[in-house]
Amino acid sequence: MFRSILSALALVTVAATAQAQRPTHIAPAPETDRWLRVASSDDGTSVWYIDMQTATLKGEMLSAWVKVEFTKPQTTSLGRDYTVRLTQTLFDCSDRTSRDGQWLTQTASGAVARTGDFTGLAPWESAPPGTVWEGVMAAVCGRRK
Repeated sequence: MFRSILSALALVTVAATAQAQRPTHIAPAPETDRWLRVASSDDGTSVWYIDMQTATLKGEMLSAWVKVEFTKPQTTSLGRDYTVRLTQTLFDCSDRTSRDGQWLTQTASGAVARTGDFTGLAPWESAPPGTVWEGVMAAVCGRRK
């Protein structure tokens, strides 16, 4: 994971120096690589992915679905267990902040446990240093081309 984060940070540096081109999308992924693993928790309880096929870039704003797979079931506020959380996230790569939009959680069998939509309501937040979310942010913003 450390090596992939370093690679992503190197890509961010390269992208920042190449200001002559303004990208409109992130690097495409083959069909088999739809979910690109970008981070995992140190304790092994979660793995984080971004959906490379639906990610879009408009200026420095990147929209991507983020998937988190949990090794142990989590519980919603309504008492339903889930093992996957999908969140459509808007990333502002210019100031390294993000905010959530639509989201849903799924049970181990794939059934929807809960849905919601924070589009326009969630605040812009920066990733705390040393967190999984910092790794996700570096990977997502580093994939721009």
